[in-house]
Amino acid sequence: MRGLFQVPLLNDEPLTSLIARLARANGAPTSRKFCLHMGLDMSALNRGDDREVGKLAGLARYIHEDLIASAIRVDEDRGATIGDSYFSKQMLRRSRLRFCPHCILDDDIDERFVPGARRHARTYWMFPQIATCLTHSRKLVEIEDTRFDRHRGDFITQLDIVQDHMPMFVEQSTVSPVFTFERYVHDRLSNNKRHGAFLELDQPRCRYRRVRTVGHCRKLWSRSEPALKKRQRFGACPRRRIPFPLEGF
Repeated sequence: MRGLFQVPLLNDEPLTSLIARLARANGAPTSRKFCLHMGLDMSALNRGDDREVGKLAGLARYIHEDLIASAIRVDEDRGATIGDSYFSKQMLRRSRLRFCPHCILDDDIDERFVPGARRHARTYWMFPQIATCLTHSRKLVEIEDTRFDRHRGDFITQLDIVQDHMPMFVEQSTVSPVFTFERYVHDRLSNNKRHGAFLELDQPRCRYRRVRTVGHCRKLWSRSEPALKKRQRFGACPRRRIPFPLEGF
C-alpha cells in the first residue's frame, strides 16, 4: 500500500480506532492485515509505543504528537497513560467491547467519511465508571468474546464479529440518565480540569476514589438524616456519585 488515503483524526477517539478506520479506508479487511502490509507492529501500537506510533505517523502523514495524544500508552503493570493522566488496569475495560449502539447507527450514516471507515470508538467507553452514552443518554453495551483476542484494539472488526446481534444491542441500550460523575470523568479525559481544588490533586484514581468515598459517606448519612435535610446538605447522589465536590470547596 502506497499513497495512503488519510482519514481525519476525531476528538475523543483512541489511536487504535483510528488505525481501524485507516485500514478500512485503504482496502485492508482488518487492522492486523493493514499493519502486516505496512510493516507495523500492531501489538506495539496497541500499547502506544512511541517509536511505532512515530512510524505510523510518517507512513500516513500525521503529526506524531497528535497520534501520541490519542494513544493508550500501556506500561508493564498494564496500567495506561491517556493524555497526561495515568490509570491503573482496574480502571479500564480494554479487553472487552464497550460501545453505544446508537452512536454506531449514527456513524453508519455519517457521509463525511467513506463507507466502511465510519464506525469509531470513543475513549471514554473504556471506563467502567461511565455506564451511559453522553450523547444519547442510553446505556452502554459491554461484550466479552474470545473471538476478539485475535483482533485486539480493532474496533470495527470486533463490531463486525457481533454484527448479527446489533438489533438486540440496540434494544438493550435503554434510556439512562447521565450522572455528574460520568461527565466529570469525560471532562478529565478531554483535559477539562476546571473542577475545583478538591479534585485537582493527585492522579485520577485518587480523585475518583475521593468522590466515591464522599458518596459512601452520604449513603451512611442517609440512614439517620430526614429526606429533606439530606437533599439540602448533599444534593442528589445517584449511583453514590455525588455532584457537589465537582464544584470545588
